[in-house]
Amino acid sequence: MFQELILPFATVLSAFGGDFEIFVGTEGAVAIYSTSMDRVVWSHPSPDRVEHVVYYGGNIYFYSNGTIYSISRSAGPLDPPLVLKDMPPPLRMGVSTDGLIALDYGGRIRYMDPAGFERDNHHGEITWGSSYRDGSIERYPQIKNLYLYHPHLGKVTPLFLLPYRDRWLVGTDGLGLLIFSSGSLFPHDTVMAGTLNGRYTTITFMDGKLFIGGDRGIDIYESGRFTSMALSRCNGDVKEIFSMGGEYYAAACGRIYRFTPDGRSLDLTGNIGYDRIVSLHGRSFILYRGELYEFTGRAIRRLLQRWVYDVAYWRGRFYAITDRGIVSPGDTSIIELERKSWLDRNIRATSDGKVIAICTRFGVMLFDEKWTFFEQGMGNIYQCEKVNDEVFSISSSGVWVLHTGEGRWERILPRIEEIRRMAHGNGTYYFMTPRFILGGTNFR
Repeated sequence: MFQELILPFATVLSAFGGDFEIFVGTEGAVAIYSTSMDRVVWSHPSPDRVEHVVYYGGNIYFYSNGTIYSISRSAGPLDPPLVLKDMPPPLRMGVSTDGLIALDYGGRIRYMDPAGFERDNHHGEITWGSSYRDGSIERYPQIKNLYLYHPHLGKVTPLFLLPYRDRWLVGTDGLGLLIFSSGSLFPHDTVMAGTLNGRYTTITFMDGKLFIGGDRGIDIYESGRFTSMALSRCNGDVKEIFSMGGEYYAAACGRIYRFTPDGRSLDLTGNIGYDRIVSLHGRSFILYRGELYEFTGRAIRRLLQRWVYDVAYWRGRFYAITDRGIVSPGDTSIIELERKSWLDRNIRATSDGKVIAICTRFGVMLFDEKWTFFEQGMGNIYQCEKVNDEVFSISSSGVWVLHTGEGRWERILPRIEEIRRMAHGNGTYYFMTPRFILGGTNFR
């Protein structure tokens, strides 16, 4: 089963103080911090921004994009929450001592019971959560005017403040959740920041670490902890992260950077063009406008001018998947494709050195001196990955797994939408959406 949800803490939009825990809403998930507030003990993905969150009687209630969700804190990341739709966005959300959800709309307050029925009134006190929507940061100018600093971001915007016991919790756009003691205004007291990025674009596993590219830079995830870095003269938009010759590289902002995990980066190329970068067996290839180039770390040279869809490594040689067939650069021989009708510019390829797998919207083509076809409608293809005897096809219709020995298809993670990339390392599978990353040892 999946055991962890890697959360985008760069933008913390809402929080609620429980008896001994903090409940947090982010761009793509809800989470519970431990009593010591130094780690996440539970988390669950959200289909959109979590603008309000409260907790009562073992259930977490959160508001996102016109819907109130209710889920038990014992639920797993793949369990669906209950929903109450068509709710206009409140300024703040709270819970009364008799278990009603209070929605403050400024001029009036609505009360909903856990089953979703509206009530006329409540009994007892209401404990309110805090959100960027209610403007609570305005009431504390000393916090609002703080120069919240991140070495790669500069000033970071506070979104809300929640008084909690003898501390202040400040949600930010760029540093996650900051925790201040009541007598201090120094943000370095405790920083509960996770990833630098609010949205993810790429993911890869290298050297025992998970490298995540996003809208602000690169996150490096190892042993449950994040380190983050921005790239020189680049505000984010990291498209690919890869290694070559024992060094790390990133394609971002139309450039290729060499970087080190401690935060240093160097622009190697200036502005260049690329659609995708494929790193295989110590070499890196650039696909741009149908042509194939190789990036050596010092230079970029063109290899093929015909239309190239992807690159694979098979039986000790590199092969380009083209509109005419499978071609080895520098060789005039072509392995003809038997079903060219299956090809479009959206295909992806992968190989374990024994078999080339080509994922298309119509299914998977396997080549090992002969062609084998496994038909399955999948839509647009984002990634094709072979792990042992299984081919993963990440598509617009979900994640499909082809069990090659049995010739059997299986669709996995049906409740998780917008999966764009996967990574695999140390026996763990990671699946990335633009808002969160799901990780676990067994995807079934």
